[in-house]
Amino acid sequence: MSTPNFLSGIEARGFWIRTSNDGTLSVGKEGDDVPFMAWQDPLPFQIKYFSFCTWSGVFGKWEYNCPDFPTEPVKEPEPEGK
Repeated sequence: MSTPNFLSGIEARGFWIRTSNDGTLSVGKEGDDVPFMAWQDPLPFQIKYFSFCTWSGVFGKWEYNCPDFPTEPVKEPEPEGK
C-alpha cells in the first residue's frame, strides 16, 4: 500500500487505532473516518495493555489520548485461617 506524506520528520501527524469485539483492528489518519488499514483476528481476545516503540537508534515521540475503561476492582486475598 502506498502511503505518501503520511509521516513527517518535522511535524506531528495524528492517527487513530480502533478495536472491536469481533476482533477487527483498524488504523486511520486523524480527521478521516475511513481506515487506511484494517485486519480481523480470527481468534480475538480482550486487549488489556498496549505500548508504542521505535526502532533502535530512532527518535520517536508518542502522544495518546485513550478513554478510561472500567476495570474490575482487585480483590485482596483472604488471610489464611479466616
